Amino acid sequence: MGHEKSLDKSNYEVEVIAPEVCKACALCVKRCPMDAIQLKFSPEATNKFRKAVEIDTELCIGCGVCVHKCKTKAITLKRKEEITRPPKTGRELVQLNAMAALAAKEELTEKN
Repeated sequence: MGHEKSLDKSNYEVEVIAPEVCKACALCVKRCPMDAIQLKFSPEATNKFRKAVEIDTELCIGCGVCVHKCKTKAITLKRKEEITRPPKTGRELVQLNAMAALAAKEELTEKN
């Protein structure tokens, strides 16, 4: 199963705050449900691999599993400036989806 662009992201995002303390243990990489984390060469890394965690913000949904697994606290969750609120009822969800479908149809019509 591939990654779905339609997955809702949380109101948080993962941030690498201390690449120099990353031990390159890869626990965060293994636990990320979105495959949004990699270990890559970093001039700031002090571990024997000279690698530190790197987050793909396009794939990350801000679930925080990686942050929980990071023993060195090299990564953290920070609240996004712009937050989204989920629909409160099924009716509101249907209305939002209908409005999005209409907007997409109008955009497609304008392009043609």
